Amino acid sequence: MAAAGTSTKGPFAVRPIKAGPSGSDPPHVRMKLLRVLAAWVSALSVFTGLSAAIAPAAHADTVSEENQFLALTNQLRSSLGIQTLTPQPQLTTMARNWSSQMAAAGTISHNPNLTSLAPSNWTALGENVGMGGAVAAIQTAFINSPHHYENLANGAYNYVGIGVVDSNGTIFVTVDFMAAPAGGGGAAPAPKPAAPRPTAAPRPVAPPAPRVTTPPAAAPAATTPPATTSPAPAPAPSATTPAPPKDSPALQQVLSQLRELDS
Repeated sequence: MAAAGTSTKGPFAVRPIKAGPSGSDPPHVRMKLLRVLAAWVSALSVFTGLSAAIAPAAHADTVSEENQFLALTNQLRSSLGIQTLTPQPQLTTMARNWSSQMAAAGTISHNPNLTSLAPSNWTALGENVGMGGAVAAIQTAFINSPHHYENLANGAYNYVGIGVVDSNGTIFVTVDFMAAPAGGGGAAPAPKPAAPRPTAAPRPVAPPAPRVTTPPAAAPAATTPPATTSPAPAPAPSATTPAPPKDSPALQQVLSQLRELDS
């Protein structure tokens, strides 16, 4: 049983200071006060340090991953001799919102409202969506999927919106392509506030195999004649064009999944 007047609440038990007769041994009383104060300061420091260690750190890297997708896509287009893509704010917002919905669902799918949400001056639209453990792995899956490659290598597109959401170590990405008259609002998007990446489930050492879905056929604008759906033949690889990645068991598995989705 705790002694009367002794506090036992919380992680620390503190003995009360006994009051003595007025004016009796003031130096001794002051020493007791200092010792109790020092004990509380020390306990508070330890508690504060533990709280800081337990608090999860925020990771603002989704914008960086979006920039990686843009750089890899424009690198491919440059090697093919076609115009690079300029980020478009409205497309970027649309892509980020759709990636958030895919992350919440835990799977990938195409935005059914692509044509109504895109800028009104579009003449052609396309969309790639994917999920995986790393930017490079998803981009490689896009390149090795014929339907996704058509969007990446379509020289008519001049604007793009890329949205990335990280969920439990998995990257969900939406890439929205648009062909529109030059000067159609192609300014770079304002950076978004990145939500903290959950730390309870760290990214596995072996990242999940990337998945992509078959892009829907781009619908022509109602006010313009229907565009031909036959893609231009891909230019022959030049000496400067990087060789396609060699097949590997992991890549064969990804391509098998893509063929199932395309069928």
